[in-house]
Amino acid sequence: MGGEGPTGTLRRALILLALSSLLAALSLASTRVPIENYLSEYAFWSTEPWYVPWRGAVVSLAAWVVLACLTGRRPEITRPLTWVAYALFAAFHYYSLYVVTQSGYSVSPLPLFYELVPPEGNPTLYLDLGQLLLFLTVWTTVDVKGAVLRRIRGESP
Repeated sequence: MGGEGPTGTLRRALILLALSSLLAALSLASTRVPIENYLSEYAFWSTEPWYVPWRGAVVSLAAWVVLACLTGRRPEITRPLTWVAYALFAAFHYYSLYVVTQSGYSVSPLPLFYELVPPEGNPTLYLDLGQLLLFLTVWTTVDVKGAVLRRIRGESP
């Protein structure tokens, strides 16, 4: 789609808007469906309030994985959508951590990790997928290696 005229650019923008809206709608709708019962061998009643944003995070994470795998195909569409999926995941992920803090837990962010401390103590260290996915999204959608090599060679971008 490189070199297309204003009509092609508008068409691509409308496709991106429609797909982004669909992705956001799916992630939001998933918060109302108890997907944890489908992901677990054992059915249980999810009474914890963090399950609601967690569901949206799981669906947007799945979309991110699919889009990251497809980045080489139609990159003019998949790269921006990967960023949309990341933004949705980050919003749901960090909102779920906020919900956890409302239950008396404390969350301490660290580089690539966060520490979750329950009211009774005994902190637990978790890999922060929000930070990891940001790194991976940049890695898969931005030509970092090419930019560094061009800079070393003294070429213009």
